[in-house]
Amino acid sequence: MDVNNRDKKEREIARRLARVFGDHFEEVMEQMGDPPRFENIPEEYWQQYNVDIRTALNVTLNTAFFNQFMEAMEGFGLSFDDAEASADALEFIQGYMFDLVNGIVETTRTGLRKEITAFLQNGDMTIDDLAQRLYRYYSPNRAEMIAITEVTRAAVEGEEALIKKLEQEYGVEYELIWLTANDERVCTYCGPRHNKVVERFDRPPAHPRCRCTTAYRRKGEGDEEYFDYALDLTNGR
Repeated sequence: MDVNNRDKKEREIARRLARVFGDHFEEVMEQMGDPPRFENIPEEYWQQYNVDIRTALNVTLNTAFFNQFMEAMEGFGLSFDDAEASADALEFIQGYMFDLVNGIVETTRTGLRKEITAFLQNGDMTIDDLAQRLYRYYSPNRAEMIAITEVTRAAVEGEEALIKKLEQEYGVEYELIWLTANDERVCTYCGPRHNKVVERFDRPPAHPRCRCTTAYRRKGEGDEEYFDYALDLTNGR
């Protein structure tokens, strides 16, 4: 199922994140001092960075998850109680957001520590060189990458949450079909999976900027073969 208003959701998250990244880049450049030291960046900075990222992501990703849950529900001709659906969305978002935000913060911390250490060990680098390398962790490009990837994840997980509820409510089993745009932009990893049944744990996004979606059918209703994972091993993945 296509992601409802995908482009709008991606733009909103990318815009919000880019603003957070820009503000925090300016602050971290001041905090690290001259000469720069990673230890100069206080823990309070990272705590606020965590809060600001969470705020930038929370509403839009929650909406993406909930909308996909409800649209999939309508596609099945069902109408679970809205409060029950909201509880499912909240449970998912709480755990998912915790892992996502912590991952973004930890990637930034690790990157900054590595780059500042390299600067101190390399006498040929200038502060401008260091700033350029650090900017990669705060750039609009990174904000866009996160937005695209996580809108995909939230929507796919919203659909998966509905399928799990259907299985619990009605005692049926479903299998997942991987869907790509099936155009020249599809990568070599996702392309072979298009319109193939895959294991449920192997759902999109498969990589940063992945825009693949999913569909479900009852087990035994189709004749597509399961994706042969041995092909990945043969190709060195």
